[in-house]
Order: sequence, then structure tokens, then C-alpha cells
Amino acid sequence: MKIIILTEGGSKVGLGHMSRCIALCQAFRRYGQRPLLLINGDKSIADFVLGVEFKRFNWLKKKNDTFKMLCGSDIVIIDSYLADLDFYKKVSSLTKSAVYIDDFNRLKYPKGIILNGTVYGKDMPYTKEKDRISLVGPEYVLLRKEFWQKTAKKYNKNIKSILLTIGGGHLSKNIIHFIKFLQEEYPYHLKNIITGNKLIKIKDKNTNMMYFATSSKLRKILLDSDIAISAGGHTLYELLRIGLPTIGICFYKNQLLNLTALNKLRVIDYLGWYNNRNLFRKLKKSINRMSSYRGRITFSRIGQSAIDGKGSLRVAKFLINFSKRIIK
Repeated sequence: MKIIILTEGGSKVGLGHMSRCIALCQAFRRYGQRPLLLINGDKSIADFVLGVEFKRFNWLKKKNDTFKMLCGSDIVIIDSYLADLDFYKKVSSLTKSAVYIDDFNRLKYPKGIILNGTVYGKDMPYTKEKDRISLVGPEYVLLRKEFWQKTAKKYNKNIKSILLTIGGGHLSKNIIHFIKFLQEEYPYHLKNIITGNKLIKIKDKNTNMMYFATSSKLRKILLDSDIAISAGGHTLYELLRIGLPTIGICFYKNQLLNLTALNKLRVIDYLGWYNNRNLFRKLKKSINRMSSYRGRITFSRIGQSAIDGKGSLRVAKFLINFSKRIIK
């Protein structure tokens, strides 16, 4: 099959779209397919995309070249906040199966398959039409292969290690304020900081800076951490899958649905917006609450039960079978 996945990512727009698309690439390969991942991004993505066939290519700017590549394709998947409706319509006309990864009903999508793998996906008001299929809900959360299997996480009686991951977008410069807070309030705790901003060089004997952590490295860090402080993007689902108790903070409007839905399920402790003047006071209280050993275990078990890790495999298998039926 000819399978092409289009997405964007990098130091300015973050890594969430790429993470989901890498998960799909890995799932397709599990079923014997070799998809091509086209990424509209900067050179920094090479540190993040490993073991996947990809090309750094501005598919939005070079539309004619993009459409030529898509001709005759069996499956085309788009994961983007930048592509407009006309682009989606053109893609729908060029491929047997067009798939649109969506988070908040961004557009009135043309003929094809809408994929919203979030805990709130089934609550989204997607209109039912005969030429559109919706794959929505937590059973379709797109996780990379390192998170497919459930892992028995060990828990320390007391918090010794804190993970901070607030995304790779332009607001990641705010991570400096969070690092300083953690260093002042928890100087003897190990602090693992994951960021896409390589300009941030803060480091001491208890603070480790990591840039664009690969999925295998991220998994190890999550297993070794006691709690996490996270933005509201796709990484939240990887944290839940590992069973790491998490404090959520909102940095972008498109993260609100994720954070509020997960907070309602009581699988994270959501504190509000990053620029709230009372945020660090609330953050200290939340960390202190999570010092409870039993409380952390409860958070962990509920989180792991919410996400089974098989979403990308389900989606890949469905799309392969669906496209085979169309070909026949």
C-alpha cells in the first residue's frame, strides 16, 4: 500500500503532532506497511524522529509537489493545525482513504475519516454524513510503540524525582520560571526537565536538561520519576499510560479540552493557566498533596485504566482493512 502521513513539528510548534504520526508509522510497520512521513518542520526534528522513514518537506508551501506525491495513494493522513479546508478537499480527491486527525472540530472536513483519539472525542459535535467516518474516543489514543504494553511502575514512599515537561513550542521559554521555582522549593529533589528549547542551559547537580527526548528515553524517565508537571498536549497520554501521577498546566487554548476532561476523570490535578499569578502557590500545594504514597498509587491506577495503549494499532488495522475494501 502507498501510505503518506503529513504533519508539522519542531522548536516553534511543538512535538505533539509528530509524536502521534510516529505512533501511526510504527503501527503500520507492525502490519507490514511502510508509510512515508512528511514533516513541515525545522532541522531540530531529526533529534526526535528515529527509526521512521521521513522527509523534512514544507508540504503546505510546495502544494503542487505535494499533490503529485499523493496521487495514487491508498491512505493519506493529515495531522495539522495549519492546513486549510481547500487543502483537505484536494487531498480527499487524490486518495482512496483520507484521514484527518482532529482535536477540536477545527474544520468541516470533506469526505474521509475523522480521527480524534482523546478522552473527550466522543463528546465532540461531529456531524453524521454518509461519506464521513469518525474514529473517536480514548480507544484511539495514538501512542508510540514504547507505550503499547502496560508497565509495572515502582513507587517511592517519598517523592525524590520530579519531571517537568511543558512542550516544545515557543512558550517553552516559560520553563525557566518553573525550573527556578523547583530549584528554590525542592533543592534536594532530582529534577528532570524535558524541553525543545535548546537555548535553555540551566543545569546543576540535581537538575537534568533534556532536549527532544526520544520515546525510549522518555519512557525510562517516566518510570524513574515520582510525579510529573506537564502541559496539556499529547504527552499527557504517555504519562497516564506509564502511570505517573501528573499535575497539568494549560499553555494553549487547544489544550483546555484535554486538561479539563482528564481532570474530570480525576487522573490529573489540573491547576489552570501558566500565567495565573497564583500558579506557583497552587503548584506547591499540589506537589505537597502528591507526597501521599497511597494518593500517588491511586492516581496511577486510574490513569492506566483510562488508556490501554493500543490506539495506534487499532487505527492502522482499521485503515488497512478499510482501504482494501475500497480497492476491491
